[in-house]
Amino acid sequence: MDDQVLRSLVKWPNVPECFGWLALDRRGQWRMRDEFAQKNHLSGQVIVHRALNEFITRNYACDLVGNYFFQNGPQRVFVTLDCTPWIVRITPTQQGSLFLTQCQTPLDLVPHSVTSREIFTLLGLFIKPLMKIIQNSLLLIKSIKVWQYCMITI
Repeated sequence: MDDQVLRSLVKWPNVPECFGWLALDRRGQWRMRDEFAQKNHLSGQVIVHRALNEFITRNYACDLVGNYFFQNGPQRVFVTLDCTPWIVRITPTQQGSLFLTQCQTPLDLVPHSVTSREIFTLLGLFIKPLMKIIQNSLLLIKSIKVWQYCMITI
């Protein structure tokens, strides 16, 4: 979390929490949900401002009961999750497959010299359980290490 955010928490400890204004969609995109979007159950507008996306990802966290939020200065903005709190993309590289979350955090789940066919076999060794296959090669999985849901896109 950013130092300026942590300092603002100390300076203003009693800022009300915010609900419904920020969402994470199935593709790992942050979405701003204004009053109209919330009232009409719409997904909201994709946040395209690069610096804002980076600020959100640096200050994305989970509380002790498993609620995900973005710490916006002294205000905690809870995230509406369309699917899971972590969206993981598998990207082929010259060294093998790279697993990156929507926050651009690399995950070292699979050895580097793995083919795409072997990924499905190896996922069973590292991820428990493989929940279900979704359209467009999306996998909903439950992580052994942190016991939190994430989605892997191929």
